[in-house]
Amino acid sequence: MKIKLIIIIAAVVLVIGGVVTGIMIHNSAPENVALNAIINVFEDIEKRDEVSPLINALNKGSIAVSMSDVKVDGDSSAIDFAVDGKIYFFKDAIMVDNFLLNLEGNKIGGTAYISSEKIYVEENELLDKSIGIVKGDLANDFKKSIFAYGKDSEFSISDEDTYNMIVDLLEFYDNFEIKSGEKDAEKIAKKYSKEAWAIICEHAEFTSENENVRLQGVKSELRVVTISLDGKAISRIVSDLYDYIKEDKQIVDFIEKYEDDLFVIVEEYVDDDVDSLSEWYENYIDELGETVEDLSKEIKNSDTEIVVEMVTPKLTSNLLKLTVNIDSEDVMSIDFGSDGLKKTDKIVAEVAGVEVVYAITENNGKRLEAYIEFDGDKLVGY
Repeated sequence: MKIKLIIIIAAVVLVIGGVVTGIMIHNSAPENVALNAIINVFEDIEKRDEVSPLINALNKGSIAVSMSDVKVDGDSSAIDFAVDGKIYFFKDAIMVDNFLLNLEGNKIGGTAYISSEKIYVEENELLDKSIGIVKGDLANDFKKSIFAYGKDSEFSISDEDTYNMIVDLLEFYDNFEIKSGEKDAEKIAKKYSKEAWAIICEHAEFTSENENVRLQGVKSELRVVTISLDGKAISRIVSDLYDYIKEDKQIVDFIEKYEDDLFVIVEEYVDDDVDSLSEWYENYIDELGETVEDLSKEIKNSDTEIVVEMVTPKLTSNLLKLTVNIDSEDVMSIDFGSDGLKKTDKIVAEVAGVEVVYAITENNGKRLEAYIEFDGDKLVGY
């Protein structure tokens, strides 16, 4: 009995151990580490102390805004600037209360309520007027407003083409009822993102090694995941992405479902004899094939090489540093330091040789002070 129990326990341990090991091996594969690192960046930025209050406020909260001075290298700028007010966020609307913007003596101020169905603005500085707008009447109201083309008003739009474009957009919005389309579009975007990553993983070369890396001046041993793409790999990715888009019918189905609404947006860019937007899209994709083929050949025969390096701790996918190198030249890098994006007090980015630093100097839960340094000059402090 005891032997049988030991065998059962051993079997369970082996099975669980095998599953856990399999998960660890799968998650530590370079391509999975890279993907998780990218996902973590978007999740971590929402959790930062200076960002999370804003995220919370956007979900049925409020934000008070007050600024009267902009400093450059510790000295007040010569710009006469001030802004003050409070913004309330509701489920389907935004209200701006007691807003005042003063820029070099030019003032705009008042109260506004904005929702998907109506807008009410009471401006008591520049226009000294109250304006109410209801969806369904936007275009007609605009034609009668002080902004209308040909109107005897200092605010009248002088360019007729610009005026007509605005009227067309307002007429589109008046009749736009595509609320469910947002969710459908989001599903398509997720599906295409997933497929694009799968295609990249198929052709790119992924490697992972532990190396000594310097993060903001401090050297330590970390994991470096490298994604390498030469001309042949990039060429295949371009071709495969095109083939997938051409064969997949989800976008075509989406266009057919919301054709009337979408046609208003693109009618300026399609021929007058186009009756079906979905057919026009399919024909356009077909015609694009020759261009894609020529581009793929050109890339394949080139010496182009893209190398992306992602630095993480050895056992997690927390992104600490990202570097993009094109044709042996670093074009971009961003260094979050050893704490990663969620907790770091300093972020150093460099793009095309220009360095930008964001640093927090005080964060005690009640007060947050930070500055932005652009190529050695402190431009913003708060």
